[in-house]
This record gives sequence, C-alpha cells and structure tokens, in this order.
Amino acid sequence: MAGDFQKLRKRVDRDLTNNNRPWSIFIPFLAGIFTALILGSNSDERIWAIAIIQLMLSPWYLFVGWRGYRLMKAASLLSARQYEQKWRHKLPPEYSDSESAATAKWRRRRKR
Repeated sequence: MAGDFQKLRKRVDRDLTNNNRPWSIFIPFLAGIFTALILGSNSDERIWAIAIIQLMLSPWYLFVGWRGYRLMKAASLLSARQYEQKWRHKLPPEYSDSESAATAKWRRRRKR
C-alpha cells in the first residue's frame, strides 16, 4: 500500500512540475463532466450528476492541491537558498545585509 502511494505521489509531483496544464487536475474534472453528461437525460439530472461526481472527486482535488502546495513551498525554499548563496553578495552594501524571508522564518523558528 505504501509503495502504491509513493508511486502515485511521484506521478502527481512529476505531472505538476513538468506540465503547464497538469493532467492530474484536468482529466478527472473533464471525465466527471463527460460521465455526468452521458448519465443524465435532462438538464436537471445532468447538473445533479455533475455535482455528485465532482464531490466524489474532491478528495483527489485536495490531494493534488496539497502536493502542489508542497512543491511550491520547496521551490520557494530552493530559490531563497540560491539567493543567499549567489545573488545576495552581488547587491550594493545597503541591500546585501538583508536576508530572504525563508531564512528569517527559519531563524525565528529556531529561536523558539
């Protein structure tokens, strides 16, 4: 079970980082709407089918959103580290004493 979760997590992470329009978000959304359009015979049934199917897919959307948040946080930390290592010392003296927001947050957490 844990191996399957790690494979799924890696697949979603790869999809979110490599694609401008990630399939892990759009395929379930479009498949849910398409299924609802096939299942419903009139507009009221189709609307209810779309709502129910999208509610059933909400755990998937939450998982993909959580992975996206984690990836954005990692990218932010990586860019802050790169700023500290490469670019901070190339700034004029009055600005080179500043630190990145991620470093300041890390320092505040460490003091607790």
